[in-house]
Amino acid sequence: MIIPSILAELIILIGAVIIDVIFGEPKEYLHPVVLVGKLSSRTEKSFMKLGNKVLAGFVFLVVIILVFTVPLYIVLKIVSSVQFLYFIVAMIAFKVTFSITSMGDHVKPIVKALEANDVETARAKLSLIVRRETKEMDATHICSATIETISEGFVDGFLTPMMFFALFGIIGAFFARIVNTMDSMIGYRNRQYFEFGRWTAIADTLINYIPARVSAAIISFSSELLNYRVQSVPLREVRVLTESTNAGWPMGSIATSLNIKLEKYGHYVLNENGFEPSVGDIKRTMNIYYTSVYLSFLIFILPIMIIVFLLEVVW
Repeated sequence: MIIPSILAELIILIGAVIIDVIFGEPKEYLHPVVLVGKLSSRTEKSFMKLGNKVLAGFVFLVVIILVFTVPLYIVLKIVSSVQFLYFIVAMIAFKVTFSITSMGDHVKPIVKALEANDVETARAKLSLIVRRETKEMDATHICSATIETISEGFVDGFLTPMMFFALFGIIGAFFARIVNTMDSMIGYRNRQYFEFGRWTAIADTLINYIPARVSAAIISFSSELLNYRVQSVPLREVRVLTESTNAGWPMGSIATSLNIKLEKYGHYVLNENGFEPSVGDIKRTMNIYYTSVYLSFLIFILPIMIIVFLLEVVW
């Protein structure tokens, strides 16, 4: 029996989500995203020796993408003749490109430590999920950084790979996840990576461009459903304050929805006149996060899949 492409994608999507809910993230030594990071850190110096660092960074990005997507494409082709086996492999492969439950796994220890007034532990737990220095953070800024991470994670850890899956299948989702991982490795504006990581940063900006903007609408809608929505500073006045073209959308939407001030020392202050964020705001943000995930399937992911399927039928 030949299953229509849209039904096959739905089966893979549902199966991958079930795997995420039941098993969470795979062990680090088995996680392709972790392997991408390790390969990147071990080989980047060889590419950086090339004369033109911008070109070298572009070649490096392409090589890393091909190293992981080509074998996956071959494996999927090989197992495609056995439908049941294909679905199992496809579900597992797709699952590693996104995460839903791991956000809660990372945030809960931070909340628990803050509720126990153990700021030191909260800083240590936060350092596992943010790039910034956490050693001098007080409880308010720990809350702020956690909320920012949740809102950004909704985009690059969930919405973007989901959109690329809906448009381009598993390989598309894998591509998006690799670019995001590479950006976290070399997409920095410092002396070492400003030129070498330029194309990676550009690629990351491009793939997250639409999801970031869609996320703001979904987050606001979720806030309304949860009765959190606060009419304070308009999002358009907040979203432009971050260095990132995309980060201001989900973070600004959370800040205005909960009327809280989100601050990263020396970089930005979102919704400056809002309330200082608290542990309760972290919990509310997680509620918004999960609600936004559910809404995304209904108003963003599934409609894209249906449109792509109809276009395939017409063509």
